[in-house]
Amino acid sequence: MSLVVVFMPAPSATGDTWFVNEAATTGTNDGTPWSNAFQGVSGVRNALSVAGAGDAVWVTHGTYLPTDSADRAVSLNPPGGVGLFGGFDGTEEAIGERDVVANLTLLSADLAGDDGPSFANREDNSFHVLRIENPGVQVNGFTIRGGMASDEPGLGGGGGIRVAPESDPLVKRCRIIENEADMGGGVWVERGGRFEDCEFSQNRAISLGISTGGGVHAAITLVGGQPTFTNCLFIGNAASRGGGIAGDHSEYELVNCTLVANRTTADTIGGGAFLEGTFGRATISNCALWANAGTAGSDAETAQVWTPSDPLFLTLNHCCIQSYAGVLPAEGAGNFATDPLFIDEFGADGVPGSGDEDLRLGIGSPLIDAGLNAAVPSNVTLDFDGLPRFVDDPATEDTGAGDPPVVDIGAFEFQVDAEPVPVPVATLSSTVAFVLVLLSIATAAFHRRQLASVSGDPR
Repeated sequence: MSLVVVFMPAPSATGDTWFVNEAATTGTNDGTPWSNAFQGVSGVRNALSVAGAGDAVWVTHGTYLPTDSADRAVSLNPPGGVGLFGGFDGTEEAIGERDVVANLTLLSADLAGDDGPSFANREDNSFHVLRIENPGVQVNGFTIRGGMASDEPGLGGGGGIRVAPESDPLVKRCRIIENEADMGGGVWVERGGRFEDCEFSQNRAISLGISTGGGVHAAITLVGGQPTFTNCLFIGNAASRGGGIAGDHSEYELVNCTLVANRTTADTIGGGAFLEGTFGRATISNCALWANAGTAGSDAETAQVWTPSDPLFLTLNHCCIQSYAGVLPAEGAGNFATDPLFIDEFGADGVPGSGDEDLRLGIGSPLIDAGLNAAVPSNVTLDFDGLPRFVDDPATEDTGAGDPPVVDIGAFEFQVDAEPVPVPVATLSSTVAFVLVLLSIATAAFHRRQLASVSGDPR
């Protein structure tokens, strides 16, 4: 007789761990351990129904819905103090073993399973994928797609995520994509909330009146709290105003974010970031705002970011802003308008936010070593890719502020070890040169993945 010892993940320090596996067909379907994980598209909802403060919910790759009925008003709503984590394959014993890129974990509003391109067949989708109404919630490692709040009775805000006042969640390593609402197509956030290492792409705010915040709408903040966004991407979002992010009588802060090719549909201003209202305040540091556009394709400074005519509303520190000429009424320093030299701004298909673009920094980018160290929160040591945030490039003069190494501008830090080998294309045939350039870029991407795999990234 042999003794078999099976090691399972220990419960979290203050609670239990619940397991979800959409593809599972055996076991007791009661959530613990992996062999008895909650099953099917309702697995996440079932896990949240039993989880309590201090508990963690681990979710494997797959697609999960807010409900198995046709009730559009039902959303996933985590209890207070619960951590919801995606990106598992169902074998992990520690959260650092998961791979959120390889194990796509989708929280979807597509109740009928018939969503098409260009927001087709969305009229029967859930209004909101997630509603965060309780304090202390974490959401980490998910793609959140398909929320359709623009036809919700009343004000439909936050197709992907609607954040209630006082809930102050941490949303990390999530892709919020292809959601729609009257305001805040991707996210509606009221007062506090932290968003780190997140991507907001191809969301839209659309209504019969003025819609704001294609990616994010920061709603009224009369007292206390402000949403913060660190190491985030805003790509290809659209709204009447504030294609990427909009603030309405609210405060928000962007640190080391990249806002590219967001657009307004009814105005020439605020394609990237927009701010209005008596109580509006925005602090934007170490950010790149490029190729954002107003109507008629305007790429002026005010199409990248717009604020009322009072510098107390806006602070810009060490940002790369297309067409920047100091016209904006803003406090701050270290801003410039030099081409950021992204590796591939729009990707092969030319469609912003489709996923084939590469907004990492190319060799010689003026964003390298050009940021403001003091703007980076003390707990942030990694970039969007999970690689070291403060890396010195010996080939680049420090133009930022702070003791070396000086942080880069944007969501990605230039990794010297991942630098592609320059190819002397002038001496090669065009075909061979093209192939070698692609190979050098692919090699750099491989090196970045290798660095990430050994970094012990526990995010």
